[in-house]
Amino acid sequence: MRSTRDITPVCSTLPKPCSPQNTTIGLMGVEEHTYDTVVDFSVAPLSNFVGNASCGEVSFLIGQCCRNGSISTGPATQDFWTSCTINLTNLYAVSPTATNNSPKYGNNPIIFTCCNRPYRYNQESIDSLEHDSVSYSLVPGLRENTGVPVLYSSPFSEKYPVSSFCFGGRIDCKPNPNANPPQGFFYGYKYRRFGFYSC
Repeated sequence: MRSTRDITPVCSTLPKPCSPQNTTIGLMGVEEHTYDTVVDFSVAPLSNFVGNASCGEVSFLIGQCCRNGSISTGPATQDFWTSCTINLTNLYAVSPTATNNSPKYGNNPIIFTCCNRPYRYNQESIDSLEHDSVSYSLVPGLRENTGVPVLYSSPFSEKYPVSSFCFGGRIDCKPNPNANPPQGFFYGYKYRRFGFYSC
């Protein structure tokens, strides 16, 4: 099942800009596309994966053409792929009828930054059903379902995906979110969010 909604952060008195869907009025609009399905490993052919010692993990991939042509860090117009993995060995160790759900997000996936302003973002992801832990790490974006990473324009990389403030004009300095202004790009549990100071 697929659903689409306009999540552009505009005042309640203004019309949403993405109407009709996949179009914009003016210069800016943000749509959230949600893809939802149920995968039942008790039914063939997926039941062949359960208890299979050589296949304890199952991965799902989804791809789309193409990334925005205005991206200036390298991957412009490259295809977009993402994946998720379910560890069946751990899941069915709990119960042969165990279920698992995706985490829910407390914040919409919108990032608008202002020049010369510190920016911090937290998706507030939580699994309140099975209480699974949720962790993140910076990895290369994918442009093929075989795991081929996107190409970045130097000095950008998966660890430094955006321009951020560093002394000397670099973007890859050691992050210091407590500096005034904050320095570098920081991400992960240590900071509980990611952030940067751009322009």
